[in-house]
Amino acid sequence: MLADAYTQLGQYPASYRAVQRMNDLRPDAPALARASYTFELRGRTDQAVTLMRRSLDAASTTGERSFAHTVLSTLALQTGDTRQALREAETGLRNAPGDSALLEARARARAALGQTRQAVDDYRAAIAVAPLPHYLLGLGELQQSLGHKEQAEAQYAVLRGQEAVRRAGRTPADTDAILFEADHGSPSRAVAMAQEALRTRPFIAVHDACAWALHRAGRDAEALRQADQALALGTRSALFRYHRAAIRHTLGDDTAARSDLEAALRTEPHFHPLHATTARALLQRIDETP
Repeated sequence: MLADAYTQLGQYPASYRAVQRMNDLRPDAPALARASYTFELRGRTDQAVTLMRRSLDAASTTGERSFAHTVLSTLALQTGDTRQALREAETGLRNAPGDSALLEARARARAALGQTRQAVDDYRAAIAVAPLPHYLLGLGELQQSLGHKEQAEAQYAVLRGQEAVRRAGRTPADTDAILFEADHGSPSRAVAMAQEALRTRPFIAVHDACAWALHRAGRDAEALRQADQALALGTRSALFRYHRAAIRHTLGDDTAARSDLEAALRTEPHFHPLHATTARALLQRIDETP
């Protein structure tokens, strides 16, 4: 719990020390999974995979095994190995066929492989188990990328309903809600949501969401500072890289934008159903600029 709290507060060295102490005391599946995450945060994917496989070997429950396969699928996607991502998700689902996280992991792998019909089915199955915001957003944006406007809007309507409940409860927004508002609602409201979230949770993903909201609101100088913070640890996130590339391009720094776009598309060519296509088009425009 202490390691998780330090991580979400952006106190990363303290979180690493807590994870190390946890493993010194008892290197079981949860401890090894958290150790894996410390390396994932720093972009050291090979070490993250090694430790997550050790966590899988140490797992004593179906939940621990399912979690390990979900993370291994995600790590495979981050390196562009979509078939390995699919294998990890399917292996996990053989033991836990109703696990929503594994269904969502398989959906993302299938979408990256162009198996969009099966990906839609997996997203729907995951949402039937647990209508979490990132499942709804993933399905909505996949449907939008396929030109299925009404189906996409159905998911967005649920997200708007969840957001209304959050506002009524006066709890800080999560990153999915911020990104959804930035891309499909009011960018200025997304900025306010992100700034509120940062006050209690200055984590890299919140910095990235804030950067994107600021960019969408036309505040790119501020956005760049947030995007740099999101990538300060060396995290290998194609989405974070794309966000910073778009900001840098708007600010006129196409050399830096090209570097981020190339890194994003090299590590995860199909990182997002909508933004990956935009990233390729932006890179082409930059390359064609005299």
